[in-house]
Amino acid sequence: MHLGGVERSLISLLESLPKGSVQVDLFLYDHSGDLLSQIPADVNLLPPSAWYLALCLPLVRVLTSKQFSIGLSRLFAKAIRFMRGLLGLAPGFLLARSYRYAGVFLPKIPGEYDLAISFLKPHDFVISKVRARRKVGWVHTDYTALETGVVIGLEQEAWKKLDRVVAVSSEVGDHFGEVFPEISNRIIVIENILNPGAIRQKALINKINLMEDAKKSGYFCLCTVGRFSYAKGIDLAAEAAAKLRNSGIKFRWYIIGYGDDLPIIQEKINNLGISEEFILLGANENPYPHMLACDLYVQPSRYEGKCVSIREAQILGKAVLVSRYPTVDTQVEHGADGWIVPAGVDGLVDGLQIVLQDANLRERLAMCAASRDYSNRQEIQKVLALLPDPIALVSI
Repeated sequence: MHLGGVERSLISLLESLPKGSVQVDLFLYDHSGDLLSQIPADVNLLPPSAWYLALCLPLVRVLTSKQFSIGLSRLFAKAIRFMRGLLGLAPGFLLARSYRYAGVFLPKIPGEYDLAISFLKPHDFVISKVRARRKVGWVHTDYTALETGVVIGLEQEAWKKLDRVVAVSSEVGDHFGEVFPEISNRIIVIENILNPGAIRQKALINKINLMEDAKKSGYFCLCTVGRFSYAKGIDLAAEAAAKLRNSGIKFRWYIIGYGDDLPIIQEKINNLGISEEFILLGANENPYPHMLACDLYVQPSRYEGKCVSIREAQILGKAVLVSRYPTVDTQVEHGADGWIVPAGVDGLVDGLQIVLQDANLRERLAMCAASRDYSNRQEIQKVLALLPDPIALVSI
């Protein structure tokens, strides 16, 4: 339950389930992360398993543990990916391949369920280790844009064994159907469920003095929230920050997040000499005060499914600027509740210059976002309808 849009959307889904109408067990590979404490009290968190945790721990540590068979499976998966890379083939996702080889060593979950939801792939766990009358898997990202490449043979059988495939937007579903056309008739759309009231309340918890001080000194304050990964484009934002500084605009760009690409981002900041302008704040389980305090929320992503952070900034009534990734039109109306710029560094720079130098434009974007109703708790009805014997749907 580390900080991330998928994890935050899971928390919101669990919070939105009608109390007393359903009983929920939650199984996590790894019982860690800042959001672990936010799991609702009425959700039964199943005991951790050292065998599943071994899929997440450092490989050397696993190879010297009682779960060394999992370590060997992961090592074999790495070797296969390396060989496929040498052959110019798509390597596929490491966790999915690791699970494929390690599955025989992993224990099953006791009991039987009406509905088993695999909220984050690989979905093999729910298929082979959980007994349930109906099984469903979520798709959170654009399957036509994944940089590691999709290995059809590795994933197809798992997807075919699911009763339903849930996409977080219509575009995500359409793109998934392009990759797996034989499964397209099982796709349904259920958007990420958000709680605007809770987001606004959390945004008022802390006052962000560093932004207030920067504004008093004549700086524009920008904010970005996301994992340090290729998809989120934080590296593009750093390059854009260097060019924006050279244009003469005074700004402070605050980045909230963490991830494997942190060393790459830090090296880029050092090489570009933008440590004063491009400021890494690390992970924060409550990014909303920063989002509320900024002049402009920026999402420089290369691709997304349906970005939770963009919607949260809109809920807080902020002007947002986003790169044109393939599914962006599902949540931003250009010139109304956001400003969409061409993908890449130059698009970000040109767009930032336009929006930052036009106070009236920023105000219009913010006012439009503040006036719109982004609450979508009615989506929980679609979740309840996945049950083999749907309960009487409640009024939300």
